[in-house]
Amino acid sequence: MAHLSQQAGAHAELANYAVTGAQLGVEEAKVSAGLFGTTVELIVEDAVTAENALATAGKLVAQRGISAVIGAVDDELTSLLSAFTQEHRVMFLNAAARGGERRNAKCHRYTFHVEPDLAMHVHALGQWLLQHERKRWYFVISGAPLGAEIRRRASQWLQSRGGVDLGRFAGSSGRQDYQPALEHLDRVQADAVFVALPGEDLQCFMAQYQTSGLTGWLGGAPVDIVTMWKIGSAQLSGVWATSWYH
Repeated sequence: MAHLSQQAGAHAELANYAVTGAQLGVEEAKVSAGLFGTTVELIVEDAVTAENALATAGKLVAQRGISAVIGAVDDELTSLLSAFTQEHRVMFLNAAARGGERRNAKCHRYTFHVEPDLAMHVHALGQWLLQHERKRWYFVISGAPLGAEIRRRASQWLQSRGGVDLGRFAGSSGRQDYQPALEHLDRVQADAVFVALPGEDLQCFMAQYQTSGLTGWLGGAPVDIVTMWKIGSAQLSGVWATSWYH
């Protein structure tokens, strides 16, 4: 099997964790395979661009006869690899992408999803907040398409259950000052703040929120789980829906 991910750029750290996990999984699988007189081989390739990923996958299918592809990190590359493996009838394991489109309009019979999609994260967190009478949500999200999709799904779910969407603040990447969002939160009296920010943006917002004096509960669907690990449980406040945490 082949593991394809972007081991450079914005997704490098998450990709490196993914490769390590795949290697550990293969070590365990080899033990079981040995009982049946066979073995499992993992081929790790760096998919720098979408074109590179498809070319690499094509070469591996033609020359190495791989039986499965594991990848990737972002939704775009995952969609391309899912379509490619469907065409070539090779199993594809989605280990990171959470966009719902890959489980609906772009769902393929050879694709299996390890990572829960955004709807699952939103529903899990939403049920917990409503059980604790937190029905007035304000959204602090990234300006990227993923942030908008999370807000749309969460807002629809909230309003279908009688909750109130108080608005949203969409931050640009690398933003350091969240004072406008905090001032708005103070005015609308939100009892829950639904956060979907990546990397350093999430760290900056959480640090500023904790010193703001606001009492609404923080929560969200982590856009970048590696950042959550870095923050650590001692400094991490709020309620976060994630499939796994150490």
